[in-house]
Amino acid sequence: MSHSHIRAVVPKTSEVIPLWLRLFAGACVVLIVAITILFVTHPDPELGPVGGYRTAEGKILQTRIVIDHADNSTYAGRIFYRAEARVLFEQNGKPQDRWLVALGPTVDRGLLAVRLAAHPQTCHVYWAPDFPENPRCRLE
Repeated sequence: MSHSHIRAVVPKTSEVIPLWLRLFAGACVVLIVAITILFVTHPDPELGPVGGYRTAEGKILQTRIVIDHADNSTYAGRIFYRAEARVLFEQNGKPQDRWLVALGPTVDRGLLAVRLAAHPQTCHVYWAPDFPENPRCRLE
């Protein structure tokens, strides 16, 4: 019995990944990092205040749902709604009685109605130090 026909098993060399695929993967990584940094440095105002904002506790007197804006296109249009609350709070030592944006904008008016159905009594009012004329409230 001769074993002259047995060949040595040589592992395949790894295939070279095409340049376009490596560039695409690199671009995806950069995009994910950029989006993460954007969300960390510019959070959604619906979630409440972040560092550097001035805050106050407010008493809600009334709530309402109003049209925020309409988005028209060739095929259809959408209406965006927001919830506002008439809030009594103190800003820079002065009492304020103002309508503030509480929720939205969203196309789901029913969702806003459900959130306001509990008749919230207080909200957390916050504003940027450079823009005290534009406070918002986060319902509690």
